[in-house]
Amino acid sequence: MHELSLAVPIAEAVEREAGGRPVQAVVLAVGALSGVVPEALELALTVALAGTSAAGARVEWHRVPGRGACRTCGQEFTMEDLLDPCPVCAAPGARPLSGTRLILESIVLGPPAAGPGEE
Repeated sequence: MHELSLAVPIAEAVEREAGGRPVQAVVLAVGALSGVVPEALELALTVALAGTSAAGARVEWHRVPGRGACRTCGQEFTMEDLLDPCPVCAAPGARPLSGTRLILESIVLGPPAAGPGEE
């Protein structure tokens, strides 16, 4: 499960950016060609966030479609897997154009914790 090795630096970035404020949600964009299993990353990130100001935060993600271009005929097409052949000429090994990244899109912060004597 390489998702845990991805979750730790994401959790560190969330903690750094939150600056001690409570975090309500972490929003990720997961490329279809990134090799990341979103559900596994969600679980790993929940574990990595434990004990931080983001503990218990919702982990939300959306899938970014993969696009590729055939190296043989140049046809651009939607890809679900890096091994998808070209739908026009059936050549393997398309060049990925998009959907290869995992991006920490946003962090939803909660209100600052009340200090002593504040309500």
